[in-house]
Amino acid sequence: MLKRLHVRNFTVFADAEFNFSSGLNVIVGTNGTGKSHVLKLGYAVEAASALMSTIREKGMEGSVGNFTWDFTLTHYLADVFRTDNKLKSLVRRESTQADSSVKLEMSAGVHDIIEFKFPFQAASEYVDVELIHVTPPESITLAPVFLPAKEVLSLFPGLGSLYKRYELPIDRAFADLVDQLNVPLLRNPEAGVAAVINALERVMKGRIKVENGRFYLYPDKGERFEIDLVAEGVRKLAALAYLLGNGSLSAGVTLYWDEPEANLNAALIREVARLLTLLADQGFQIIIATHSLFLLKELHILSHRAQAKPVRYFGLFVGPKGETQVEATDDFELLQHITALDAELTQTFDYEETLDQANDDADNTRG
Repeated sequence: MLKRLHVRNFTVFADAEFNFSSGLNVIVGTNGTGKSHVLKLGYAVEAASALMSTIREKGMEGSVGNFTWDFTLTHYLADVFRTDNKLKSLVRRESTQADSSVKLEMSAGVHDIIEFKFPFQAASEYVDVELIHVTPPESITLAPVFLPAKEVLSLFPGLGSLYKRYELPIDRAFADLVDQLNVPLLRNPEAGVAAVINALERVMKGRIKVENGRFYLYPDKGERFEIDLVAEGVRKLAALAYLLGNGSLSAGVTLYWDEPEANLNAALIREVARLLTLLADQGFQIIIATHSLFLLKELHILSHRAQAKPVRYFGLFVGPKGETQVEATDDFELLQHITALDAELTQTFDYEETLDQANDDADNTRG
């Protein structure tokens, strides 16, 4: 799990800190404030840490030239962010004379710390990671899961092998997700996880299965559906159900989810809010980025009515010098910078004013 993230001169952030809860974390902000960057950074470093943890467990660390922290972090970050000049484009452009640095504190039985920087090199075309400090975990670090805004099940057949062999216009988090989906279902998921899977199946009105390398939805009644014939929003929920069913997503694993509301109607967004709250109560750490005021308000309602774990909110906004700043609170009503809220309130006032004017015009016409 990710406990703390501190970045300096990284993409749009001059100096920002995130202290994540062990449950549900929500990042909100206007376009260009770095919501997806936070998710991708946390995911890339956690995934690299899980890889290095496995390498260390197998006694391979240092025995193969490529299996070093600097190399692994450099390539994971480059592959997740899809930078064409290694990592130079991740350094904040306004920081003309300063290194860019990242420090993460994770919890995996012990408090693991990973700190690295992108050294400032004005004359160099490329920038690689330089490791400052790492505290290795005492046990295997669990690999995180990243769900992108776009669903993946319809692209599943053969995508993993294609990514390993060819240059494809997808990032590594997407390819990792394909590998995690390419795992058989567990015979007996834990009771709490099984309850969430059952809830997802009620929403999908069926069960998700893999046959001959393809996903199908088996409805409660009738013939199976090829996954391409299923609504895209439902496919996203199906992927979540399958990851829970095969154990890729389990308690202690961090789930990063970019725009979970994408391609979902209001009723399904409400179900997603309920399921996210339920997963957080089951011990899952979840970090999402969203534009949806509806989802934000639904999570706020659930956290109060159900007496669930509090939700940690991070509001991203542009500071006076163009850098992204962060406000954090466990109470949605205390967030000061929510562009989605401002826009929706303005629309609501305009809508009500238009209705009032229309009613006045109708009254005048009848009069």
